[in-house]
Amino acid sequence: MANLVQELMLETPPRAWFLFLLPLLLLSLHHWFTRKTGSTGQRLPPSPPALPIIGHLHLVGALPHVSLRDLARKHGPDVMLLRLGAVPTLVVSSPRAAEAVLRTHDHVLASRPRSVVSDIIMYGSC
Repeated sequence: MANLVQELMLETPPRAWFLFLLPLLLLSLHHWFTRKTGSTGQRLPPSPPALPIIGHLHLVGALPHVSLRDLARKHGPDVMLLRLGAVPTLVVSSPRAAEAVLRTHDHVLASRPRSVVSDIIMYGSC
């Protein structure tokens, strides 16, 4: 196996490695700078640092209500934003903030987008 890797390294021209690594480097730099500058342009609630693929799932333990309470104490008593996998989730921790959200954004929370999975499970009846 080691010989195979050495042969591959010797037989591959340096230009091929450059053409492979340059786009990878440029994409990494682009991701790094757009993430740091907040490319969305939206004012978002406070949020703890997230991991690339799982988001904040590592912060939610066996007792989610206790984990969310501790996170709310640290990152904002009213509202915080968590990314659970690829889904951004707004966590509202105080009754005052919950009432404000439900009064002003009730039309958004009253329905859910159609899902292919729900259509399959419910045979298209929902």
